[in-house]
Amino acid sequence: MEHDPTNRRARIELEQLEMHGAPLFRFGHGEVQLYRDNHSAGPIFGGDCSESALARVPPRNDNTHLSRFLDFMRRVIVCGLYPARFAAESSTEDAVLERDARNFAAWYRHLLLE
Repeated sequence: MEHDPTNRRARIELEQLEMHGAPLFRFGHGEVQLYRDNHSAGPIFGGDCSESALARVPPRNDNTHLSRFLDFMRRVIVCGLYPARFAAESSTEDAVLERDARNFAAWYRHLLLE
C-alpha cells in the first residue's frame, strides 16, 4: 500500500499470491498478471490501483488454485466483536453478521436453522 496523507487516499502498489513459492497472481502498477495452475504466465489485464484486483479475477479451467483461494476468502467473516452491543435475544434470523456483531444472536439463529 502507498498512502497519500495530503489527499487521504491509498493505492495498492503491489498485490501478489503465491503457492509453494510459485506465482498464482500479481498486481502492480495498474496491471494484473494471472498465472495458470502450472505457474506459467496467463492473461494480463488492467486494474484499478484503489482496490484489490483479486475480486475481479474470473474463474477459469486453468486457475483452479486461485479460484479455490478466492472461494475460501469470500467465506471469511471479518468483524470486531463488541459484546456490550450484542442483542441479548432474537426472534428473527439474519443471514449476514454485522461488522460489530451486534446482531450475533439473530445471525447465530440463522446458522442453527439453516
